[in-house]
Amino acid sequence: MQKTLLTFVDDIYEDLELWYPKLRCEEAGYAMRVAAPEIKSYKGKHGYPAKSDLLLKDANSKDFCGLLVPGGFMPDKLRRDPKVLSLTREFFEQGKLVERLKKEVQRQSATMETMELERIKANNPKPPHHLG
Repeated sequence: MQKTLLTFVDDIYEDLELWYPKLRCEEAGYAMRVAAPEIKSYKGKHGYPAKSDLLLKDANSKDFCGLLVPGGFMPDKLRRDPKVLSLTREFFEQGKLVERLKKEVQRQSATMETMELERIKANNPKPPHHLG
């Protein structure tokens, strides 16, 4: 089984909503790729840096077993990016895990018509304890 997850990052991401799941997933044996508009270090809301290792334009949902979308102001910017929208839709269509944290569930579900909260539960297995 493929054990690599994808996450998005840009400036003003919610630090703990990226780092806590990332570290716990790595402890559980998952790799995490960090996709962003550019390969560089991004600063979280509380100043923690996160270095991207994958360009958004090069990300392919078929290379990953799931998607983590941390909160903060970052998703408000990235959800306008057509590549982010298509990647997220592809994860849902492939029945893969999509974990959106806290307020991000409400924000993105209102924006992306193909993503309803019921569909998250219906199409994805119960996330591991460290994701949910």
